[in-house]
Amino acid sequence: MARAVSPHFKRSDACVYMDAPQRCPLVEGKRQWFSISRRRDYLSQAVKSAATAVAVKIERQSNAGVPVCLVGHSQGGMIASYLCLTRPSLVKTAICISSEMPFLSELATGQPLPRAQLAFLHGRDDPFICAEQLAGQVAAARERNIQITLNVFERGRHDIEDRYVQCAAAILSNQGSHQHERA
Repeated sequence: MARAVSPHFKRSDACVYMDAPQRCPLVEGKRQWFSISRRRDYLSQAVKSAATAVAVKIERQSNAGVPVCLVGHSQGGMIASYLCLTRPSLVKTAICISSEMPFLSELATGQPLPRAQLAFLHGRDDPFICAEQLAGQVAAARERNIQITLNVFERGRHDIEDRYVQCAAAILSNQGSHQHERA
């Protein structure tokens, strides 16, 4: 994914690519495959733990506090969206492929809105994350005045497909003025 998308960044942009980590610390000190746990409390806690680690890395490596572009697949997309919504000063653009926002209901309503661009690219036939579930989360976020773009691809699955990469590349090329349809 990184090789396919990175040519579309401006040279001054920093980018972080994230996929599902092989293992992630979960609550109660237990470690478990990220995708095995469908319990929302575990999944949400795992996303928050991983996001904290990514935020620390971004803060250490970012040039004078310049926001970065995040591209995440699956749980990597959850981490990217969480950082976009909770640490808006760190994120310029967050593109979430085959992902969702399991933590949305836990966010405080008075939080500052992200100024970053937040986009979800999702396949209608994703066997792990229901497209209708994501559409409901996006609608709930929009009710809170969070600007989100949702692109749902017919017959799309959970894999990183070429058309997802092409759409992500178009978003990155246009940085804030993309022409993609909102769902």
